[in-house]
Formats: sequence, structure tokens, C-alpha cells
Amino acid sequence: MSGLEPSSISFQLRKAFQRKSNVIIRVTEVTQINQKTKKLITLLGQVNYDTLILAYGTVSNFFGNENFKAHTYPLKSLS
Repeated sequence: MSGLEPSSISFQLRKAFQRKSNVIIRVTEVTQINQKTKKLITLLGQVNYDTLILAYGTVSNFFGNENFKAHTYPLKSLS
């Protein structure tokens, strides 16, 4: 969500998996995925994985209408 800080998501995930020794959570940009070798290349380095879950970011789409962008709020909220 465009107004959502990465920590708002990562904190909840880290809390849910805090007692799991086999779960690693990284908030970074992935530059390459090698599905055959199950390796990610990220800005923080290489990560090997068994199961990969990706959470993509997003931006609001006003469909090219600058009036909507200037005078409305996106229909998203954290609550």
C-alpha cells in the first residue's frame, strides 16, 4: 500500500515467526531470482531458500486523471 511503511508489515511477520529458527525475513530489493538453484540476489546479498514468498509494493492508479490525484485520497488504509 502506498502509505504503508515496510516496517508495518515486517514487524508483524517478525513477531509471528520470532520463535522459528528456519524463517528469515528480509526487507530489500531483489535484483535476480534463480529458481533452479533456489537463490535470490538482493541488495543485502545472496539468500538461499526452500520456499520463497514475495510481497510486492504498490502505487495508487488514478488512470491518468490528474484531477483525481489532486483532489481525492486513495482507498487504502492500515486499520
